[in-house]
Amino acid sequence: MKEKIIEKRIYKLKGTAQFGAGGGFYIVNPINVRYLSGFTGGEAQLLITDRENFLITDFRYIEQAGLETEGAYKVLNGGRDPGKFLHKLAKENRIKNIFIEEDFITYKEYKNLRESLNGIMLLDGSGKVERLRSIKDETETALIYQAARIGDAALERVIRYIRPGMTELQVKNRLEYEMMELGASGTSFETIVASGKRSAMPHGTASEKVIDDGDIVTVDFGCIYKGYCSDMTRTFFVGNTEKRDETKALEKIYHIVNTAREKAIKAAKAGITGKDLDFVARSYIREMGYGENFGHGLGHGVGLMIHEAPNANTSNDRPLEANSIITIEPGIYIEGLGGVRIEDMIIIKDGGCEVITQTDRNLIVI
Repeated sequence: MKEKIIEKRIYKLKGTAQFGAGGGFYIVNPINVRYLSGFTGGEAQLLITDRENFLITDFRYIEQAGLETEGAYKVLNGGRDPGKFLHKLAKENRIKNIFIEEDFITYKEYKNLRESLNGIMLLDGSGKVERLRSIKDETETALIYQAARIGDAALERVIRYIRPGMTELQVKNRLEYEMMELGASGTSFETIVASGKRSAMPHGTASEKVIDDGDIVTVDFGCIYKGYCSDMTRTFFVGNTEKRDETKALEKIYHIVNTAREKAIKAAKAGITGKDLDFVARSYIREMGYGENFGHGLGHGVGLMIHEAPNANTSNDRPLEANSIITIEPGIYIEGLGGVRIEDMIIIKDGGCEVITQTDRNLIVI
């Protein structure tokens, strides 16, 4: 089953790159290597040709690569100089032109490739694999859903644990522990826990600050499950909020942010551009008087990386495609007061979308 998935991805790449006789594609980005081969080791390059496909690694990973790629590649020991192997393979396979990932090699590496592949036309293949990765197949979608379920369950456990007097770091550590207990292999980015006035920092990583009685708390986190990421943000109050002067102002912006999220999710569908989807949420927040307090994009793609194509922001004029997975995460941040962000992952469908993350978005007090 896995081999067929890999073969389908290779076939799509050959179609995207318009492979003909004498064509090749040299893959060096580790994320793209994993996507196109299933190999999870630390050192490998791929050479995909119209004749045969090769995975070049060193002796440490030969057995692992053979097991993980399940016959889709011929695994070769390239030692510490895979460039020599590339020249040899290019000659043996009569390669006339080869795509390389210019975004992931240094200028020195590019010069060396030009010298070792003298007589072969080098073409820029940057972005071609990433475009394929932006549309998720059934296997990828299932893994991302499971990563999201782990996040949902972990936050549910942690919400029962949080109390005034705890530090942000204690909440972060407990949340990460629960995700590992539930089957995650790691976190998809550094967990954000920002309380009180610190919640006005969109990327306020957890600190030793004590969560005071009545504080607002923003938690932005995700996990990795079998290589695929999840991402979710929830904002809530902890303790007695009645005596806090800022409570009503924060409640107000919470409901504005949540309405912006709902409007964006309702508008999300295949064919809408990332820019237009961003505008749906941004225009509402601006209409409510907080446009200057929403300074980041509405969302980003999620997959093998926590930030990948496609984006839902002011610079993406491309239509979103069915089966792409993105975040919807509007926010309002006011220095000296606090901030609110509510984030869900969705999968784009024809005529609409499906929300992946399931944790309650209603304003709660713990």
